[in-house]
Amino acid sequence: MRMKLTTLLAFAGLFVVALAANAVLPSAAVVGQTAANSGGQAGQDGWGSPVAVTNNRLENVTWLTNGHKVVYGAGGVGHVVWYDQAGDAVYYKRFYPGSGWSKELQLAKTAGLSYPSIALDSDGSTIHVVWRMWKHVGTTNFHVYYWKCVVTGPGTGGWVGVATDLCSNASGNDHLDPSIACGPNHQVAVSWWERGGYPNWVSSVGFREYAGGSWQPQATIAGPMSGYMYCPSVAINANGKVFVAYYGSPWLQNRDSFHVYVSSRIGGVWQSWENVTSSVGYPDSFITPHIDVDPLTGDPHVVCHSYSIAVSGIDTSRFYHIYHTYYDGSGWTVPAMISDPGVQLSTAPSMAFTSDGAAQVIWGEGAPSFGIVYSVRNPSTGAWSTPSCVTSNSSYRHSGSSIAVAPGGVLQAIWTRYDATARYPYQIWGSSYSGSFGGPMAGKTATPLGLALDVSPNPLSREGAVNYSLPVAANVSLKLYDISGAMVKTVTAGQAAAGSHTAAVSRQGLARGAYILKLEAGGYRLTSKLVVE
Repeated sequence: MRMKLTTLLAFAGLFVVALAANAVLPSAAVVGQTAANSGGQAGQDGWGSPVAVTNNRLENVTWLTNGHKVVYGAGGVGHVVWYDQAGDAVYYKRFYPGSGWSKELQLAKTAGLSYPSIALDSDGSTIHVVWRMWKHVGTTNFHVYYWKCVVTGPGTGGWVGVATDLCSNASGNDHLDPSIACGPNHQVAVSWWERGGYPNWVSSVGFREYAGGSWQPQATIAGPMSGYMYCPSVAINANGKVFVAYYGSPWLQNRDSFHVYVSSRIGGVWQSWENVTSSVGYPDSFITPHIDVDPLTGDPHVVCHSYSIAVSGIDTSRFYHIYHTYYDGSGWTVPAMISDPGVQLSTAPSMAFTSDGAAQVIWGEGAPSFGIVYSVRNPSTGAWSTPSCVTSNSSYRHSGSSIAVAPGGVLQAIWTRYDATARYPYQIWGSSYSGSFGGPMAGKTATPLGLALDVSPNPLSREGAVNYSLPVAANVSLKLYDISGAMVKTVTAGQAAAGSHTAAVSRQGLARGAYILKLEAGGYRLTSKLVVE
């Protein structure tokens, strides 16, 4: 495998997420203050004040989950899943702009239940959730369960039928650590680690896909092999191409280390697994990858964290760091450290892309801050920002971070906070981040109350509707740009009253691919990605 140094992306000057909002996990429509005006003790660099999402007795431990645990869909409606490690249950909660968080809904409860993952359908209003659940059948003890929810009203309703088992028992293996992702045309992909043969583990990567209106047969992407294939992570690009990453090793010897492996499916055929961290050699070990796709290029990016193995082969010292690598069109780049090399890190990273191709990453940090840390990659230069702490109180321990992008480009982050002095110490907290910085497509540094932009359906096949809201009457310019930054179509322009508006958009004259919608109104700007199929 050929490794290359960092290659710069050509799409310069696009909208990039920046300054702050004062609310936990709001949509763009309810973000109303900058960091300078926010109440409470805000995080650094414009993140809003961390606020509790849950406040009950549940031990909301999510730190081992590899998939996204928070997503935001049409209308700024948010969705969070987590598992209660002490109570062996998976829970779900929903956010509505204007009314806040719903009550918690228990999706399942049984011994050994854990590792939930959530994904948002291409229609923007359907979510898909998977988790690991105990099911003793023959030689297997764990299966992957799936449940779909179509959000049509208030509360936590919309769940379709009952949770279903995605796994057959043909392999005789346990099915563990599921991850889920969505693609165009309601495509859903699920991957997991299959494990059997205790105590000499034999591993493989399992896969199942919903495509063409039905679930396809269960498949094995790789394996079986003697060793480990931990924490698969799955992603899909706008063309429906599927990517899967895992970390593992052949059966461990004293001087072995873990690496991250990636495979993609081309023309229905899974390609050979590539070791994408091999260029950084022993004694570094790479674990807990998260894979996602740049919406502009369609290429996969991976973030993971590492530790150093003592030369003796004994893991006596683990100095964790966060690394990033991506496929640049001809090969995987040499992994770049994006964390502070002088800081000891503790938990796995989570990554999400904004519509301009900027990778947004958060992770849990160890000493000295013991907080949630954030960095963004500039899509024009490939440079990562200096890591900044989202949280502000080192007396707590923070882990299990997850990041998502809401309509309008607002970032939403959640994590598990441990407070040793509390009666119920584990709770989910969160914060938000909105605005822009730099470049001709960047706007002001705050998103005002009532400003929002969304498009449906997305991907666009024939006709669609662009929905936007204005806080005050303004002269509106709503234009469509291609990935080179060239304006290709004016959707609407002219004076518009405060409130909600809809403008028609057609795919006529547009080639397949990714585009950027840019709304300018009253001195403010918002962008949203539009995919034409």
